[in-house]
Amino acid sequence: MTNRVKLNVSNLKSAVAKARLKKMDLAVDIGVSRETFSRWLAGKVDYIEESKVRRLSTLLGCELSWLSPEIPAEVMPPSQPLNPAERIRGDDFLRLGLYSGLWREVALLYKTSVHPDVLEHGHVNRSLCEAMQALMEMNGSGVEGWSRPLDPAHKNYELFEVIAKANLCEALGLLWKNRLDDGHRLLKRVVVQGQSEWVVSLAYLLSGLCYMLQSRRKEAHETWNRGLQSFPHSSDDLTLFIQANLGLAICLEGLDVDPQQSAGQLARARTLMESIGYRLGYARCLAYEALLLSLQEKKADSIAKCQELSGFIHKMPRLYQFESYLLLARTHALHTNQEAALQYLEMASELAHGSPFFENILRTMQQGGK
Repeated sequence: MTNRVKLNVSNLKSAVAKARLKKMDLAVDIGVSRETFSRWLAGKVDYIEESKVRRLSTLLGCELSWLSPEIPAEVMPPSQPLNPAERIRGDDFLRLGLYSGLWREVALLYKTSVHPDVLEHGHVNRSLCEAMQALMEMNGSGVEGWSRPLDPAHKNYELFEVIAKANLCEALGLLWKNRLDDGHRLLKRVVVQGQSEWVVSLAYLLSGLCYMLQSRRKEAHETWNRGLQSFPHSSDDLTLFIQANLGLAICLEGLDVDPQQSAGQLARARTLMESIGYRLGYARCLAYEALLLSLQEKKADSIAKCQELSGFIHKMPRLYQFESYLLLARTHALHTNQEAALQYLEMASELAHGSPFFENILRTMQQGGK
Protein backbone atom coordinates (compact mmCIF):
# COMPACT_ATOMS: atom_id res chain seq x y z
CA MET A 1 0.00 0.00 0.00
CA THR A 2 1.28 3.47 -0.94
CA ASN A 3 2.24 5.59 2.05
CA ARG A 4 0.40 8.91 2.17
CA VAL A 5 1.37 11.91 4.29
CA LYS A 6 -0.30 15.19 5.23
CA LEU A 7 0.62 18.16 3.04
CA ASN A 8 1.45 21.60 4.47
CA VAL A 9 -0.34 23.70 1.84
CA SER A 10 0.87 27.08 3.11
CA ASN A 11 4.53 26.02 2.99
CA LEU A 12 4.02 24.43 -0.44
CA LYS A 13 2.68 27.72 -1.83
CA SER A 14 5.59 29.60 -0.32
CA ALA A 15 8.16 27.17 -1.77
CA VAL A 16 6.58 27.29 -5.25
CA ALA A 17 6.57 31.10 -5.22
CA LYS A 18 10.19 31.24 -4.06
CA ALA A 19 11.36 28.73 -6.69
CA ARG A 20 9.62 30.71 -9.47
CA LEU A 21 8.82 27.53 -11.40
CA LYS A 22 5.83 27.09 -13.66
CA LYS A 23 3.05 25.00 -12.13
CA MET A 24 2.67 23.01 -15.33
CA ASP A 25 6.37 22.11 -15.36
CA LEU A 26 6.22 21.05 -11.70
CA ALA A 27 3.16 18.92 -12.34
CA VAL A 28 4.86 17.15 -15.26
CA ASP A 29 8.04 16.52 -13.25
CA ILE A 30 6.05 15.10 -10.33
CA GLY A 31 3.91 12.94 -12.62
CA VAL A 32 0.48 14.47 -11.99
CA SER A 33 -1.91 16.63 -14.02
CA ARG A 34 -2.01 20.40 -13.73
CA GLU A 35 -5.50 20.11 -12.28
CA THR A 36 -4.28 17.77 -9.53
CA PHE A 37 -1.39 20.06 -8.66
CA SER A 38 -3.77 23.05 -8.56
CA ARG A 39 -5.98 21.14 -6.12
CA TRP A 40 -2.96 20.62 -3.85
CA LEU A 41 -2.20 24.36 -3.88
CA ALA A 42 -5.87 25.17 -3.22
CA GLY A 43 -5.84 22.97 -0.12
CA LYS A 44 -8.46 20.60 -1.54
CA VAL A 45 -6.28 17.55 -0.90
CA ASP A 46 -5.09 16.80 2.63
CA TYR A 47 -2.92 13.74 2.00
CA ILE A 48 -0.69 12.85 -0.98
CA GLU A 49 1.81 10.09 -1.71
CA GLU A 50 5.06 10.39 0.23
CA SER A 51 7.09 9.75 -2.96
CA LYS A 52 5.54 12.83 -4.55
CA VAL A 53 6.38 14.96 -1.50
CA ARG A 54 9.97 13.78 -1.77
CA ARG A 55 10.00 14.70 -5.46
CA LEU A 56 8.57 18.12 -4.62
CA SER A 57 11.27 18.62 -1.99
CA THR A 58 13.98 17.98 -4.59
CA LEU A 59 12.43 20.21 -7.26
CA LEU A 60 11.72 23.10 -4.88
CA GLY A 61 14.97 22.82 -2.94
CA CYS A 62 13.36 22.64 0.48
CA GLU A 63 13.31 20.15 3.34
CA LEU A 64 10.77 17.34 3.45
CA SER A 65 9.61 18.40 6.89
CA TRP A 66 8.75 21.83 5.48
CA LEU A 67 6.25 20.24 3.09
CA SER A 68 4.90 17.61 5.46
CA PRO A 69 4.95 17.63 9.28
CA GLU A 70 4.75 13.83 9.16
CA ILE A 71 8.27 13.53 7.72
CA PRO A 72 10.67 14.74 10.44
CA ALA A 73 13.88 16.41 9.29
CA GLU A 74 16.05 13.87 11.12
CA VAL A 75 14.78 10.97 9.04
CA MET A 76 15.56 12.60 5.69
CA PRO A 77 17.62 10.33 3.46
CA PRO A 78 21.26 11.32 2.93
CA SER A 79 22.07 13.41 -0.13
CA GLN A 80 22.78 11.40 -3.23
CA PRO A 81 26.09 12.04 -5.01
CA LEU A 82 25.84 14.61 -7.75
CA ASN A 83 26.02 13.53 -11.34
CA PRO A 84 29.58 14.30 -12.53
CA ALA A 85 28.14 16.65 -15.13
CA GLU A 86 26.57 18.74 -12.34
CA ARG A 87 29.75 19.24 -10.37
CA ILE A 88 31.67 22.49 -10.50
CA ARG A 89 35.10 22.13 -12.06
CA GLY A 90 37.93 22.99 -9.72
CA ASP A 91 39.37 25.38 -12.29
CA ASP A 92 36.16 27.42 -12.19
CA PHE A 93 36.78 28.40 -8.57
CA LEU A 94 40.22 29.66 -9.60
CA ARG A 95 38.66 31.61 -12.46
CA LEU A 96 36.31 33.27 -9.98
CA GLY A 97 39.29 34.32 -7.90
CA LEU A 98 41.23 35.49 -10.93
CA TYR A 99 38.51 37.68 -12.34
CA SER A 100 37.18 39.04 -9.06
CA GLY A 101 40.39 39.25 -7.05
CA LEU A 102 38.36 38.02 -4.06
CA TRP A 103 40.45 34.91 -3.39
CA ARG A 104 39.52 34.67 0.29
CA GLU A 105 35.82 34.84 -0.48
CA VAL A 106 36.12 32.25 -3.25
CA ALA A 107 37.96 29.82 -0.97
CA LEU A 108 35.32 30.39 1.71
CA LEU A 109 32.60 29.72 -0.86
CA TYR A 110 34.00 26.26 -1.45
CA LYS A 111 34.51 25.51 2.24
CA THR A 112 30.90 26.31 3.04
CA SER A 113 29.42 24.40 0.10
CA VAL A 114 26.43 22.38 1.32
CA HIS A 115 27.12 19.36 -0.84
CA PRO A 116 30.44 17.59 -0.15
CA ASP A 117 30.81 16.65 -3.82
CA VAL A 118 30.08 20.09 -5.22
CA LEU A 119 33.67 20.43 -6.43
CA GLU A 120 35.19 17.78 -8.68
CA HIS A 121 38.06 15.75 -7.21
CA GLY A 122 37.21 17.00 -3.71
CA HIS A 123 40.11 17.93 -1.50
CA VAL A 124 42.67 18.23 -4.30
CA ASN A 125 40.97 21.26 -5.80
CA ARG A 126 40.09 22.57 -2.35
CA SER A 127 43.77 22.48 -1.38
CA LEU A 128 44.72 24.24 -4.61
CA CYS A 129 42.10 26.92 -4.03
CA GLU A 130 43.37 27.47 -0.48
CA ALA A 131 46.98 27.58 -1.67
CA MET A 132 46.19 30.18 -4.33
CA GLN A 133 44.27 32.23 -1.77
CA ALA A 134 47.25 32.09 0.60
CA LEU A 135 49.71 33.09 -2.11
CA MET A 136 47.59 36.04 -3.21
CA GLU A 137 47.22 37.18 0.40
CA MET A 138 50.83 36.19 1.27
CA ASN A 139 49.57 34.32 4.28
CA GLY A 140 50.69 30.71 4.63
CA SER A 141 49.14 29.97 8.01
CA GLY A 142 47.41 26.85 6.62
CA VAL A 143 50.31 25.61 4.54
CA GLU A 144 50.36 22.16 6.17
CA GLY A 145 46.84 21.48 4.94
CA TRP A 146 47.63 22.04 1.27
CA SER A 147 49.06 18.56 0.91
CA ARG A 148 46.57 15.80 1.71
CA PRO A 149 46.77 12.05 0.95
CA LEU A 150 45.11 11.13 -2.33
CA ASP A 151 42.13 8.84 -2.51
CA PRO A 152 43.51 5.45 -3.71
CA ALA A 153 40.90 5.51 -6.47
CA HIS A 154 42.70 8.51 -7.97
CA LYS A 155 46.04 6.74 -8.29
CA ASN A 156 45.74 5.54 -11.83
CA TYR A 157 46.86 6.76 -15.22
CA GLU A 158 43.43 8.16 -16.09
CA LEU A 159 43.66 10.72 -13.29
CA PHE A 160 47.15 12.10 -13.74
CA GLU A 161 45.61 15.56 -13.53
CA VAL A 162 44.52 14.88 -9.93
CA ILE A 163 48.00 13.67 -9.03
CA ALA A 164 49.56 16.67 -10.80
CA LYS A 165 47.39 19.10 -8.82
CA ALA A 166 48.20 17.30 -5.57
CA ASN A 167 51.92 17.60 -6.36
CA LEU A 168 51.42 21.26 -7.28
CA CYS A 169 49.80 21.91 -3.88
CA GLU A 170 52.66 20.19 -2.08
CA ALA A 171 55.22 22.07 -4.17
CA LEU A 172 53.60 25.39 -3.28
CA GLY A 173 53.83 24.48 0.40
CA LEU A 174 57.52 23.61 0.05
CA LEU A 175 58.27 26.82 -1.83
CA TRP A 176 56.49 28.81 0.88
CA LYS A 177 59.02 27.37 3.34
CA ASN A 178 61.81 28.22 0.87
CA ARG A 179 62.64 24.54 0.32
CA LEU A 180 63.44 25.27 -3.30
CA ASP A 181 65.10 21.98 -4.24
CA ASP A 182 62.27 19.81 -2.88
CA GLY A 183 59.60 22.01 -4.39
CA HIS A 184 61.39 22.13 -7.73
CA ARG A 185 61.54 18.32 -7.96
CA LEU A 186 57.77 18.14 -7.57
CA LEU A 187 57.22 20.88 -10.13
CA LYS A 188 59.18 18.88 -12.70
CA ARG A 189 56.77 15.99 -12.10
CA VAL A 190 53.80 18.32 -12.59
CA VAL A 191 55.12 19.30 -16.02
CA VAL A 192 54.98 15.62 -17.03
CA GLN A 193 51.77 14.65 -15.21
CA GLY A 194 49.56 17.67 -15.80
CA GLN A 195 46.72 17.39 -18.27
CA SER A 196 45.49 20.98 -17.99
CA GLU A 197 47.54 23.49 -19.93
CA TRP A 198 47.42 26.04 -17.13
CA VAL A 199 48.71 23.56 -14.53
CA VAL A 200 51.73 22.76 -16.70
CA SER A 201 52.28 26.46 -17.49
CA LEU A 202 52.22 27.35 -13.79
CA ALA A 203 54.76 24.60 -13.06
CA TYR A 204 57.09 26.15 -15.67
CA LEU A 205 56.60 29.61 -14.15
CA LEU A 206 57.43 28.43 -10.63
CA SER A 207 60.32 26.24 -11.81
CA GLY A 208 61.93 29.23 -13.48
CA LEU A 209 61.51 31.24 -10.30
CA CYS A 210 63.27 28.48 -8.36
CA TYR A 211 66.23 28.73 -10.73
CA MET A 212 66.24 32.51 -10.45
CA LEU A 213 66.33 32.41 -6.65
CA GLN A 214 69.30 30.04 -6.91
CA SER A 215 71.11 32.55 -9.15
CA ARG A 216 70.77 30.29 -12.20
CA ARG A 217 69.51 32.92 -14.61
CA LYS A 218 70.22 30.99 -17.80
CA GLU A 219 68.16 27.99 -16.65
CA ALA A 220 65.39 30.33 -15.46
CA HIS A 221 65.21 32.04 -18.85
CA GLU A 222 65.17 28.71 -20.71
CA THR A 223 62.44 27.30 -18.44
CA TRP A 224 60.20 30.34 -18.83
CA ASN A 225 60.66 30.24 -22.60
CA ARG A 226 59.70 26.55 -22.69
CA GLY A 227 56.58 27.36 -20.74
CA LEU A 228 55.75 30.21 -23.10
CA GLN A 229 56.20 28.00 -26.16
CA SER A 230 54.31 24.99 -24.79
CA PHE A 231 50.78 26.20 -25.58
CA PRO A 232 51.10 29.01 -28.15
CA HIS A 233 47.56 28.55 -29.48
CA SER A 234 45.70 27.96 -26.23
CA SER A 235 42.20 29.36 -25.83
CA ASP A 236 41.95 28.57 -22.11
CA ASP A 237 41.79 31.76 -20.04
CA LEU A 238 43.75 30.37 -17.09
CA THR A 239 46.52 29.24 -19.45
CA LEU A 240 46.60 32.65 -21.13
CA PHE A 241 46.85 34.28 -17.71
CA ILE A 242 49.84 32.11 -16.74
CA GLN A 243 51.45 32.72 -20.15
CA ALA A 244 51.10 36.47 -19.59
CA ASN A 245 52.92 36.05 -16.29
CA LEU A 246 55.63 34.00 -18.02
CA GLY A 247 56.04 36.91 -20.41
CA LEU A 248 56.36 39.36 -17.51
CA ALA A 249 59.02 37.13 -15.91
CA ILE A 250 61.03 37.02 -19.15
CA CYS A 251 60.55 40.78 -19.56
CA LEU A 252 61.96 41.49 -16.10
CA GLU A 253 64.80 38.98 -16.42
CA GLY A 254 65.99 40.47 -19.73
CA LEU A 255 65.64 44.19 -19.07
CA ASP A 256 69.37 44.80 -18.68
CA VAL A 257 70.32 42.50 -21.56
CA ASP A 258 67.76 43.24 -24.28
CA PRO A 259 65.31 46.05 -23.46
CA GLN A 260 63.71 45.80 -26.89
CA GLN A 261 62.84 42.13 -26.42
CA SER A 262 61.56 42.91 -22.93
CA ALA A 263 59.30 45.59 -24.39
CA GLY A 264 57.91 43.01 -26.81
CA GLN A 265 57.21 40.54 -24.00
CA LEU A 266 55.51 43.26 -21.97
CA ALA A 267 53.27 44.22 -24.90
CA ARG A 268 52.32 40.57 -25.47
CA ALA A 269 51.57 40.04 -21.76
CA ARG A 270 49.31 43.10 -21.73
CA THR A 271 47.48 41.87 -24.84
CA LEU A 272 46.93 38.43 -23.30
CA MET A 273 45.57 39.92 -20.08
CA GLU A 274 43.24 42.20 -22.00
CA SER A 275 42.01 39.29 -24.13
CA ILE A 276 40.71 37.42 -21.06
CA GLY A 277 39.27 40.51 -19.38
CA TYR A 278 41.70 40.35 -16.45
CA ARG A 279 40.86 43.49 -14.52
CA LEU A 280 44.26 43.95 -12.86
CA GLY A 281 46.29 43.39 -16.03
CA TYR A 282 46.61 47.04 -17.00
CA ALA A 283 47.69 48.12 -13.51
CA ARG A 284 50.27 45.35 -13.15
CA CYS A 285 51.80 46.16 -16.53
CA LEU A 286 52.16 49.81 -15.47
CA ALA A 287 54.85 48.83 -12.96
CA TYR A 288 56.87 47.01 -15.63
CA GLU A 289 56.36 49.84 -18.11
CA ALA A 290 57.59 52.42 -15.59
CA LEU A 291 60.77 50.41 -15.02
CA LEU A 292 61.34 49.90 -18.75
CA LEU A 293 60.92 53.63 -19.43
CA SER A 294 63.39 54.48 -16.68
CA LEU A 295 65.97 52.16 -18.27
CA GLN A 296 65.35 53.95 -21.57
CA GLU A 297 66.11 57.22 -19.74
CA LYS A 298 62.57 58.52 -20.24
CA LYS A 299 62.26 59.74 -16.69
CA ALA A 300 59.21 61.99 -17.14
CA ASP A 301 57.19 59.21 -18.80
CA SER A 302 58.34 56.74 -16.16
CA ILE A 303 57.26 59.03 -13.32
CA ALA A 304 53.86 59.49 -14.97
CA LYS A 305 53.38 55.70 -15.04
CA CYS A 306 54.39 55.47 -11.37
CA GLN A 307 51.84 58.11 -10.45
CA GLU A 308 49.13 56.33 -12.42
CA LEU A 309 49.98 53.03 -10.71
CA SER A 310 49.64 54.60 -7.25
CA GLY A 311 45.89 54.83 -7.80
CA PHE A 312 45.59 51.05 -8.31
CA ILE A 313 47.94 49.46 -5.76
CA HIS A 314 45.56 49.51 -2.80
CA LYS A 315 43.00 47.54 -4.86
CA MET A 316 45.42 44.70 -5.58
CA PRO A 317 45.92 41.43 -3.69
CA ARG A 318 48.97 41.57 -1.43
CA LEU A 319 51.04 39.49 -3.86
CA TYR A 320 50.69 42.08 -6.61
CA GLN A 321 51.26 44.90 -4.16
CA PHE A 322 54.53 43.18 -3.28
CA GLU A 323 55.41 42.89 -6.99
CA SER A 324 54.61 46.55 -7.62
CA TYR A 325 56.59 47.80 -4.60
CA LEU A 326 59.70 45.90 -5.74
CA LEU A 327 59.44 47.28 -9.27
CA LEU A 328 58.76 50.80 -8.01
CA ALA A 329 61.77 50.57 -5.69
CA ARG A 330 64.05 49.70 -8.59
CA THR A 331 62.45 52.34 -10.81
CA HIS A 332 62.98 55.11 -8.24
CA ALA A 333 66.54 53.94 -7.65
CA LEU A 334 67.18 54.53 -11.36
CA HIS A 335 65.59 57.97 -10.92
CA THR A 336 68.24 58.50 -8.17
CA ASN A 337 65.41 58.99 -5.70
CA GLN A 338 66.86 56.80 -2.99
CA GLU A 339 64.40 57.93 -0.34
CA ALA A 340 61.41 56.72 -2.39
CA ALA A 341 63.25 53.53 -3.34
CA LEU A 342 63.91 52.68 0.31
CA GLN A 343 60.33 53.48 1.23
CA TYR A 344 58.98 51.01 -1.33
CA LEU A 345 61.48 48.36 -0.22
CA GLU A 346 60.28 48.77 3.35
CA MET A 347 56.67 48.35 2.24
CA ALA A 348 57.62 45.20 0.33
CA SER A 349 59.52 43.93 3.36
CA GLU A 350 56.45 44.35 5.58
CA LEU A 351 54.41 42.19 3.19
CA ALA A 352 57.14 39.54 2.95
CA HIS A 353 57.63 39.29 6.71
CA GLY A 354 57.07 35.75 7.98
CA SER A 355 57.42 34.04 4.59
CA PRO A 356 60.92 32.64 3.89
CA PHE A 357 60.05 32.36 0.20
CA PHE A 358 59.04 36.00 -0.30
CA GLU A 359 61.85 37.18 1.94
CA ASN A 360 64.19 35.32 -0.41
CA ILE A 361 62.66 37.11 -3.42
CA LEU A 362 63.15 40.43 -1.64
CA ARG A 363 66.81 39.65 -0.92
CA THR A 364 67.40 38.64 -4.53
CA MET A 365 65.97 41.91 -5.81
CA GLN A 366 68.00 43.94 -3.31
CA GLN A 367 71.17 42.17 -4.40
CA GLY A 368 70.53 43.10 -8.01
CA GLY A 369 68.69 39.96 -9.16
CA LYS A 370 65.63 40.23 -11.37
